[in-house]
Amino acid sequence: MLKANIGSYGIESFLHDDQTIDVDPLIASAIGYVKLKVKKEDYAKVLDILDEMPDMVFRNPNGEVIVCSNCESKQVVSAVHEDEGVGGVIKGILRSVKMLNPKYTDNTYLCLKCNEKFNF
Repeated sequence: MLKANIGSYGIESFLHDDQTIDVDPLIASAIGYVKLKVKKEDYAKVLDILDEMPDMVFRNPNGEVIVCSNCESKQVVSAVHEDEGVGGVIKGILRSVKMLNPKYTDNTYLCLKCNEKFNF
């Protein structure tokens, strides 16, 4: 569906790993599922198209659409904390324990358009 949608704007794309998952569906989470690839020069335009698609936005646990505080894009993902060393391992373990609580939310996000990390 997404491939056809961006194709209607004249943007070429292709699916990556779709045949691998067809052969062995159990490996999907290990390889990151099916990926839609576009040319580097079309990336920003695709993000603009995704902003207009209500099902393609990230929402917080309260159902609010998360918007980048820098560029107003809706194409954001939960930011991965990249701490190194023993401190990073300990923080990762603590975060994993916190995630057992269904009301836990980590409110740090990364904008895919401008690469800004922000809190929502």
